[in-house]
Amino acid sequence: MKRRAFIGSLSVAGIATRSLGAKKARPNVLFIAVDDLRPALGCYGVSQARTPNLDAFAQAGRLFQQHYVQVPTCGASRYALMTGTLPREKSALNNHAAIKGTTALPPGASDAARSMPELFRKNGYKTVCIGKLSHMPGGKVFNYDGTGDGHDELPDAWDEYLTPYGDWKYGHGSFFGYAGGRHREDKSGYKPYCEFPDVGDDGLPDGLLADAAIKRLKTFGDSGKPFFMGLGFYKPHLPFVCPKKYRDLYDGVAFPSPHGMQQGDTQHWHKSGEFYKYTTNRPFDTPAKGETLAESDAQEARRAYFACVSYIDAQVGKVLRTLREAGLDKNTIVVLWGDHGWHLGDNNIWGKHSPLEKALRSAFIVHAPGMQAPGTPTESLAATIDIYPTLVDLCGIENRKTAKPLDGVSLRPVLDNPMVQARDAALSFWRSSTSMTSNNFRLILTADKKGNYSYELYDHRTDPGELENIAGNNPERVSRLMETLKKHYPQITVK
Repeated sequence: MKRRAFIGSLSVAGIATRSLGAKKARPNVLFIAVDDLRPALGCYGVSQARTPNLDAFAQAGRLFQQHYVQVPTCGASRYALMTGTLPREKSALNNHAAIKGTTALPPGASDAARSMPELFRKNGYKTVCIGKLSHMPGGKVFNYDGTGDGHDELPDAWDEYLTPYGDWKYGHGSFFGYAGGRHREDKSGYKPYCEFPDVGDDGLPDGLLADAAIKRLKTFGDSGKPFFMGLGFYKPHLPFVCPKKYRDLYDGVAFPSPHGMQQGDTQHWHKSGEFYKYTTNRPFDTPAKGETLAESDAQEARRAYFACVSYIDAQVGKVLRTLREAGLDKNTIVVLWGDHGWHLGDNNIWGKHSPLEKALRSAFIVHAPGMQAPGTPTESLAATIDIYPTLVDLCGIENRKTAKPLDGVSLRPVLDNPMVQARDAALSFWRSSTSMTSNNFRLILTADKKGNYSYELYDHRTDPGELENIAGNNPERVSRLMETLKKHYPQITVK
């Protein structure tokens, strides 16, 4: 596939070819989280995507073709990221995993780190939170309507909280924001699923996030102290809102319906409730089971999603350009991570919240100074829980005492050699289901209320859309995959 030109990102020519094991000053970390970002980028082979900056970044780093999140919902996926742990209890599947239930992170001082940024802080890093890194935008706990005491969602994790709210006043107001300070939770009843105001990038919240990151990066050059900056962009999360110029990029661009928006054999179809809660100016109705959006509506919904992806691409480009101009790129690890995927009509679903491929596979690209073969993608399986140990490994963190043992593996060998296989399976969880991808197959194990199990098995070589459940005709394959599942996760299901 032809790569797009370099636009405001890291320079491939500026990357040294030494081994990652060479001794040097402790590297900085710029961790960029993007909400609801499936692998919908040009560098992932999506030809319609207008994503020149992220495509150029992939040329300078390692693109993971098979990265899977542990839970297909925002807060729980980020909890797995920040704690480096697989979900073992029901509250770990909840958006509020960090603050409620048995998985809540205890406040106050602790000798052992409860989260990834806390561990870096304990090791002398300046930690900065901008945007949505854990579930709460800005890292402070407030309700969707802005009420609450604003305590830290991740205890002792961040030295600085720099999230700008602009006209939206508070975190979830900006997260669900429309132009001019309006937002989904403002009780006005105004809830379009998409909006494309004719404003500049900083006329909407994600542009303000990029500006805040740029301003702070410019001050790091002379600090003499390594930094861990978390930068969490909101889009393409619903509502699909971005400046008009990004929607204009997709005029006349066709996004054919995948597999005719067929549901397939899965029992995990759902009614796309998050999508259909947007009520204003909506050109479609909630479908009954078995029905789909009209093709014209589906096309418009996809254009709206990709317009938001292009908006974020531009913001990432500006931030990475600043990193380079400040002279920080040669000693900064950069991670681009989507917190889960998103069905764009795949399996007749519009949203996440399923144990299927489109909800679990997300974008994941890493640049590390000195990595080998930059620009070469890898087919190595990777899981979100691998990010924490990978960064600890790359940064040579000495004090590694964590409140809970990390469940992931370091992906450092894959950064040195894209042909290395880091793991033989990636596990994900949703409600009463455990989903595993391994060796071109997906196995979904679902428990009913009586403790009985049902199985779904999909062969990605012949059925990438996961439409035909072949479990009944392949009991031996199911048994072998079950043994792999038990090896990685002996308890099988979340308690």
